[in-house]
Amino acid sequence: EEAVTQFIQDRGDLWHLTPEDIATVKVVSTSPRGLPTVNLIQRVEGKEVFNSDVTASLGPNNEVISIAGQFFPQAAAEPSRKRAMAETKTSEEEAIAKAATDLTHITYVTSDFTKVKAPKGSEPYHFYGFKPKRGDTRPNFERPVRLKDVMFPLGEGHFVPGYYMELWIKGFPTFSYVMDAIDTPDLLYRRKLTQAVAFKYRVHNTGNGIFQPEDGPAPG
Repeated sequence: EEAVTQFIQDRGDLWHLTPEDIATVKVVSTSPRGLPTVNLIQRVEGKEVFNSDVTASLGPNNEVISIAGQFFPQAAAEPSRKRAMAETKTSEEEAIAKAATDLTHITYVTSDFTKVKAPKGSEPYHFYGFKPKRGDTRPNFERPVRLKDVMFPLGEGHFVPGYYMELWIKGFPTFSYVMDAIDTPDLLYRRKLTQAVAFKYRVHNTGNGIFQPEDGPAPG
């Protein structure tokens, strides 16, 4: 963690970061298994800078040997901090309704969504459930909407507060959205979260009787 932090301080010019920008970079997690890695992210006034996930790998002498991802300059500039602290005009429920309407082309409204209890350890996410009235024929949600506050980079050092969310609606592909939180809930970003790809790959296993794989993204 210290080695990666020092590298970013010494080589912040790789991303055109000022010392103030470097201070927005926070260590999220470390992994000592296999090739040691450190995961980092930028935060402005507590809000994550969208798409600033960075992974650094270290060699046997604790030197940084590779970095994947990007940081954003001017994240710590005064206009960015003011926008991060500005009062949002768009509610989380309104942003969810706008995103669901965009995905399905079926009208959802703010009152359709209610905040539900977040699972333990799920910070900084909030969760919202779809609450249809009796006889409602609109597509239901397979799981609650997972949402968090972000600062969305618009380019050239400009950022806008937004809501990142994931929509699991029955009969539709799973999508992530970022909706503007300052003005009207304009669509800033959307991406399909599932892809169908046919391929085979090797998985290291624990060597037990059922060849159970090591912990990873695979189910179980």
